[in-house]
Amino acid sequence: MDLVQKKALILGLAAVLLVAGRVDGDTVIDNFESYSNGQVIGQSATSTPWRRFGRGTNDNVYAAGHEKWVISGSRSGLYGTVWPSPFAATRYVYKEAKDLSGEQSVGVKIRSGKADTHTLVRLAVSNGRTTYVTIVEKPLTGRVQRFRFEIDEHSMIRNDGSDSYYEVIQGVWTIGFDFRSTEGEYFETIVFDDFVFIDDSGTDD
Repeated sequence: MDLVQKKALILGLAAVLLVAGRVDGDTVIDNFESYSNGQVIGQSATSTPWRRFGRGTNDNVYAAGHEKWVISGSRSGLYGTVWPSPFAATRYVYKEAKDLSGEQSVGVKIRSGKADTHTLVRLAVSNGRTTYVTIVEKPLTGRVQRFRFEIDEHSMIRNDGSDSYYEVIQGVWTIGFDFRSTEGEYFETIVFDDFVFIDDSGTDD
């Protein structure tokens, strides 16, 4: 098999994995490749497939294809915030409730467009009545980091509502990210990609 044939085979396998909803062995929640460049994919607190809310939200969620913003593939998610507003969030919305009790962790590639950011991010899941968030918050930087968030009753706490962790995790409607800045007044563009359920062991960058 010559080099051209090998490249064709690799590209073919990559396409199969993408269609099957997998990236590097992980199950894709969203990798933004199905959207057009500049498409608004989250414009309100009730929109789909993404939504955004919180006083720190400054703009819609977009599918960005410009090389300045793309983390991997041809598209990444783009979300604007403004601080010192205390809270901003964006969530992926399922078409029907998902039982995530069999999942162990979630991964995302993420960075800030601002090198001197003071923003923290954590994972959030909700069944529409109650939200659980990871206890650990991760600090953003101006470079791409791959974060891993554990999803279990020891790693997450109730943020609102009254349902138990098990009631929520067995009927998740939305999954995504909460952001807050620990100091400063600034506008910020947050870029994220390869939002997945991790199927193998791994650590943060």
